[in-house]
Formats: sequence, structure tokens, C-alpha cells
Amino acid sequence: MRKYAILKEPFPLNDYGDICVKIMLHETKHGTYSYLYTTTDEYGWAKFDNCFEDLADAEEFGRECGIYDDDWVHIPDPLEYCSCDQIHPIRRKGRNTGDYQLPSQYELWNGVEWIDIGVDIENGRCFMIVE
Repeated sequence: MRKYAILKEPFPLNDYGDICVKIMLHETKHGTYSYLYTTTDEYGWAKFDNCFEDLADAEEFGRECGIYDDDWVHIPDPLEYCSCDQIHPIRRKGRNTGDYQLPSQYELWNGVEWIDIGVDIENGRCFMIVE
């Protein structure tokens, strides 16, 4: 189970000016992860993460951040080898075979096939370039 929400009242993540604007929860057999984002871009990576013992604790963290049941957008679990903190199925090229491409290249599952995408680093945040 995965779900995310855009914060109505963003909050600071650290003393360096990073502001949390979106949170995703991902329930796994190892616990429930919360991913904290500094961008609402649907192709942006999480800046920080936490792990909670269970979903109830993670949802309580969400409520402390001002997110309630109706605020969550439910999304599918990630496909095998894909990034857990991405809304869309994105993986490092070669991850499925253990033959990582360097420099890092990424691909996106568009529902039919894997397509190559680029990565742009701006102000310490990563953004996918999807054409």
C-alpha cells in the first residue's frame, strides 16, 4: 500500500532551508516508510525518509503534519526493481539485471514498455526529464 499527500502547511526539514511539501507512506513487511519531499513534482525524489513500526504510527505522523484520511491519494505499490519513493514506475537502467548503467541512467514504465529518461539536478534536488 502506498499513498501520498500534499501538505497544506509545509514545514522545515532541517536548518539548511529544506521545506517538506509532500509526504508519501509505503507499507511493507519491514514496516511503514514515510518519504518526505521538498517538491510537489510527481517525478521528484524524496529528500528524507523515516520508518515506522506499523501503518497506524505512520498515519499518526501524517496527522501531526496536518494530513487526514481524505487528503491521501492512493497509488499502486512500486513495480519490481523500481524506486519506492517515486509515484511512477521508475528504475535505474540495468537494475533488473544487476548491470547498472553509469553514469546513472533511468527508465520509466509507460504501461507498454520501458523508455529512457534523463535526470536533472537542480538546487540539490533531482528531477526526472520526461518528454
